[in-house]
Amino acid sequence: MVISRARYLARRFIKPARSKPLLPDNVWGGPEDAPYTFVMVVREGFVAGKSNANSTIRMAYCRAFEKLGFRYRLVSSFDLGDVLPETRNPFIFLSVYDYLDFGRVTRRNLRRYPHFVWANPDAPVLREVYSRHGIRPHLLPDSVYGIVSDSCPVFVWAPAPPSALGAYAKWARAGIPVRSLPQACDTERYYPAPEELDYRDVQLAFVGGYWPKKAVHFDTYLRPYEDLLTVFGYSKWPYKGYKGLLAEDDEKVLYQNARLCPAINEPHAETTGDIVERVYKIMGSGGLAITDAVHFHRELFSSDELLIPSSVEEYHEMVHQALLDDSLNRGYRARGFRAILARHTYSARAQTIARWLDISVPDASGHFQPASLNERATAIPPDSEMAVEEGR
Repeated sequence: MVISRARYLARRFIKPARSKPLLPDNVWGGPEDAPYTFVMVVREGFVAGKSNANSTIRMAYCRAFEKLGFRYRLVSSFDLGDVLPETRNPFIFLSVYDYLDFGRVTRRNLRRYPHFVWANPDAPVLREVYSRHGIRPHLLPDSVYGIVSDSCPVFVWAPAPPSALGAYAKWARAGIPVRSLPQACDTERYYPAPEELDYRDVQLAFVGGYWPKKAVHFDTYLRPYEDLLTVFGYSKWPYKGYKGLLAEDDEKVLYQNARLCPAINEPHAETTGDIVERVYKIMGSGGLAITDAVHFHRELFSSDELLIPSSVEEYHEMVHQALLDDSLNRGYRARGFRAILARHTYSARAQTIARWLDISVPDASGHFQPASLNERATAIPPDSEMAVEEGR
């Protein structure tokens, strides 16, 4: 088939249009007179009110900064360049994928504002992990390191414990400090509700989507318990215990009242430490969580706070013990809940981010101390102790 030169050039050089995020009617939150504004950038795939990781993590950070006394604003990646000049002392949460929507002017303008970027693991790491399962992962090109570096972020971060940061080493080699910032519990949404009695007949509970890349671990850890498992999620599961969607307010009740809630990760977590938010939600709701055999959990929780198996075989042993042993079940719930409140809330993560950006947090009376946001926060040098060392 012969195609015109115009159609050829269009196919070769014109990028397909990306859909815009669906923002809520009110994109603001927090006190109007706050001296700083936390800007949460969202892009394609973000749908206000849809309970998936794309939205829950981002809204959790917005609520956390609001709780600390900051103003927040949700902004589409397509509109960021226009919004920043009219925003009071912004500091900006970005994902590496947001840069796909930015032009060079927006990237250069970002240099004037403190911003930090949610980074991907290095492509060779992901490729090696998923090749074992015959899966081709979606990978960003190496040019992304230069594109992100061009905006001079204060740091990039990984939702992983410190020992996993070797899987993000290309960011450090690009001259950008890399920080460990694990996911956490949104205590505004996930908390014990002892008066709620629904789902007390559920033995094992899981909430999440199902697709082939995730199914690698799901079918290993969850399929053997299909007769005991109750599953909720947006995408249909090929399990007979699939119950469809779960009301947002019911999620914490399910976690609290189910006998046991597996917290299963995608396969790359074994290498990258990219631990999903689910484990924090379960424990913060007063539920009992058990992870897959991803050893990075042990950097975040002790062996008496969370059931962390070292193998699939030990996972099965722990499942049976948790289902049968009331004393063990109650003890882990109590200690796990205390661990979340002590170390793993989004409010704690927000305070850490503010400290890294050299932004003051209001004191008990609600007053901010002077800070240096009028001038862009200084990035920690890549060779400092906070940056990732090559090969660590």
